[in-house]
Amino acid sequence: VQLALDRAGHACLRDSDMQERSVGTAVEAEGGIERGDLLFFPRHVAIALDTERVVHATAHSMDVCIEPLAPVIERAVAESGSGLTRVRRI
Repeated sequence: VQLALDRAGHACLRDSDMQERSVGTAVEAEGGIERGDLLFFPRHVAIALDTERVVHATAHSMDVCIEPLAPVIERAVAESGSGLTRVRRI
């Protein structure tokens, strides 16, 4: 995420917890996730491709991948007890 935002001309701190506090504007997930939104989970961040898919670097598959949002949320809940914690829009 840091590299992608940097390439798009947006300053971005390195760690996802720092990004969650400082990048873009917080929006309500219930209001609808849009392409390019940053989706935050405990110790993780993904970029929304649309309302149902994200691109992210994940230890689950040890690569950068595109996958449906639902399993990402399910894994976050299983691993940390919490799912999507915040949505921020650039």
